[in-house]
Amino acid sequence: MRKQKIQLIIIAVLLVIFIAGYFMIKNSNLKDEDDSKETSDIKVTNVVSGDVVEMEYLKDGKTVDFIKDGDNWYYKDDRSIPIIQTDLTTMLDYACSISTKTVIDAPENLKTYGLNNPSNTISLTLKDGSIVQIMFGDYLSITGDYYAMVSGDDNIYAISSYYATSFDKSLDDLTEKETSTEK
Repeated sequence: MRKQKIQLIIIAVLLVIFIAGYFMIKNSNLKDEDDSKETSDIKVTNVVSGDVVEMEYLKDGKTVDFIKDGDNWYYKDDRSIPIIQTDLTTMLDYACSISTKTVIDAPENLKTYGLNNPSNTISLTLKDGSIVQIMFGDYLSITGDYYAMVSGDDNIYAISSYYATSFDKSLDDLTEKETSTEK
């Protein structure tokens, strides 16, 4: 009887050790997977937003063009229009730091991705006079992403929709509204 108790205790201790080892290995593998996800982001654009002096994009078939003077952004055609600086800066930040996990290396036909006639093109002019263009193509309803391409890069990327939809703002959307002081 005593021998059976000792065997039962040894089996229980071994079972606890195996269970603890299983969870340690499982958690270690999950951490490794999470680390690899963090490092696998592909930079589509890597522009310093402070280097951008002009930003242009299309909205409803019309070009919306902003220029930077000092720390402020202005509508290029009429500098007297008061622009909501934080909204424009947020749009610029999105354009300057697009990343993804999905890349299509040197595709043969841009039409397949809606990039032969882009739905929108964002142009960023930098202090040195260089221009970075980001073209948005078709919307992927299954993933909620958009196809995108950057000038000088032969690859196509599937990017999160918020990068593209952040440029769905008209000049009116970016204009500060006067508040009434009447009582």
